[in-house]
Amino acid sequence: MKRVAGRAAFFLLPLLFLFAAGGKNACAADYAGMKRAVIAAYQDCKTTVNVEKYQIYNNPAGSKKISAVMADVINGTPGLFYVGQQFSKELVADTKQIVKLHLSYSKKYLSGGKVDVSRITAVRQKLDAAVKKALKGIDSEMEETSKALLLHDYLVRTVAYSDKSSDPDRLSEAGALLNRKANCQGYSVAYRLLLEKAGIKAKCISSSRMAHMWNLVQIASKWYHVDVTWDDSVSKRNKRDIFGVALHKNFLLSNTGIEKEGHYGFSSPSAKKKTYDKAFWRGVETAFWKQGNRLLYGTASGIYARNLALQSAVRIQKGKVECLVHFKQDKYFFISGQSIYLFDVSSGSLSKKYTAKSGQYLMQLKCSGKKLSFRYDQRGKLYTVQKNLAEDGTFLT
Repeated sequence: MKRVAGRAAFFLLPLLFLFAAGGKNACAADYAGMKRAVIAAYQDCKTTVNVEKYQIYNNPAGSKKISAVMADVINGTPGLFYVGQQFSKELVADTKQIVKLHLSYSKKYLSGGKVDVSRITAVRQKLDAAVKKALKGIDSEMEETSKALLLHDYLVRTVAYSDKSSDPDRLSEAGALLNRKANCQGYSVAYRLLLEKAGIKAKCISSSRMAHMWNLVQIASKWYHVDVTWDDSVSKRNKRDIFGVALHKNFLLSNTGIEKEGHYGFSSPSAKKKTYDKAFWRGVETAFWKQGNRLLYGTASGIYARNLALQSAVRIQKGKVECLVHFKQDKYFFISGQSIYLFDVSSGSLSKKYTAKSGQYLMQLKCSGKKLSFRYDQRGKLYTVQKNLAEDGTFLT
């Protein structure tokens, strides 16, 4: 089965500036303080922020730094799903000191030219609920690596890549966690948000040469690269999301490791450790599932279980396993050859639920509640089938 990583587009729109004539520049600029003030202003839905005390001047170096700081705030800060891509500066005429920044908001969150606070509040509440759902099963005593892995797979399982202008929230966690559609920026901000809620430090990192964004994640005080977007496969033939496949080739890599996967044009001097560059999960193409105090996953030789420290692998079901998906409680569907099976972890029982007809090649699987969707290839065309499920997993239609 051909699997192609979904590669994203990331663009920062042009920034608008207000200029004034002036004289000398000053030093001791506090960009970190300015950044905190801008984030706080956005969080309070303000349209201007006073930055005079941060001693920032509109010289070439200052202008470049401000643009970088604002790009980081606008494009990489969780919780600011409603902000616009533009800002302007207000200067003191003779010194060129920047005294105010004028902030913009997405048209979706404006009403009559004013910030629609009630709409933002409503979306915030929905996001809070979505985050709680994503974090279900993430225990405080779990290893950081396991937390990062499960949250990586949660996004891969539930989000489809989209960079269409018709998906206005694709750039934010709102697109990823509420609409289930996002581009690389949306994936990255959502992953950062979930990791931080789980107690793991994370950042967003980008490459303008690639027009792409991904994450830096801190595990045991060391930084590693994670690109959820590229681990969420899309079909080469129709660019659609591939059900049931979760790659891990871009999970917890060093600078060298991520470069080997095709990333370039970035700077991350802290991500040098190669601890996980050859980790076992790089060859795993199903999602990992938390089952009690174990993590389950499928491979070409069966279903395996590991403890929450990702150690001590035990095979609990033999045979080729593709697209391992959770049904309910301790039951999982998967594809093996031309058939779909249901495996009961507790009892160890295995039952065949569906066999494809001659000439049909089963290749994708997704389970949501009591509905199972799968895709098969027949003579070069891809077909999608949906089945309603009985309590025991039997196909009803």
